[in-house]
Amino acid sequence: MADPFAVRLHFIAQGRRKAIARQRNLAAGTQ
Repeated sequence: MADPFAVRLHFIAQGRRKAIARQRNLAAGTQ
């Protein structure tokens, strides 16, 4: 049985990584 808090933390970390990657791609595209 997975700990709900750990699962939520994992998804938050994943979302943050995706957001950072998207920002990096946008920054690379504008330069």
